[in-house]
Amino acid sequence: MARRKRYSRTNLIFFILVCCIILIYFLSKDTFSLFESQIDGSSNTDIAFYVLEDSLQTHELYLGDLSPGDTQSVGFTVKNYTDEKVAEVDLSYTVTVKCTENLPLNIDLYEDTNPVNDYGFNKDDYGTWFYYINVPEHALTHGTEEEHSYILNIEFPYDKDDPKYQDIIEAIEITVNSKQIIE
Repeated sequence: MARRKRYSRTNLIFFILVCCIILIYFLSKDTFSLFESQIDGSSNTDIAFYVLEDSLQTHELYLGDLSPGDTQSVGFTVKNYTDEKVAEVDLSYTVTVKCTENLPLNIDLYEDTNPVNDYGFNKDDYGTWFYYINVPEHALTHGTEEEHSYILNIEFPYDKDDPKYQDIIEAIEITVNSKQIIE
C-alpha cells in the first residue's frame, strides 16, 4: 500500500507539474502578444507632372511651291507647360533636325534669333547619309513657365534651277528628345 501511495503521489506531482507548464505556456503567450501590433495603412503618393507630351506630332510642309530663289520658314516652340499645368520636375531636352538632302536646299535652324551652329553629315543605322542640325541640351525649370522658340529656314538657292530636281521628294524631320533631370 505504501508503494501505491508513493506512485499516486508521484503521479499527482507529475500531473501538477504538467498543469503548471501548460498554465505558464498560456499565460506567457498572452504576455508576449502585448508587445506585438498590427496595422493596415495606405499612403497618398504625389506624382510629379511631366508636361512634354509624348505623342507624335507631325506638320506637313509642302515644298512643291518652293521654287529656286524662294525661302520657307517653319516655327516651333518647346515649353514646359500646357494651358492648365506647369511641369513639376526639371526637364532637359535636345532638338535634332534630320534632312535627306535629296534637293540642294540650304537649311538653317535659329534658336530665337541665334543660328544653331552644330550641323553636319552622318550615316544612319542603314548606311544612308543625312544632314543633321543638333541643338545642344537645354534645361526647363519646374514650377515656372518657360519656352524656347525655334525657326527652321528652308531656302532653295536661285542657281539650282535644273529640271532634274523636279518631282524629287525631300524629307525633313524635327525630333525633340526630353528627359527628367534627376539630381
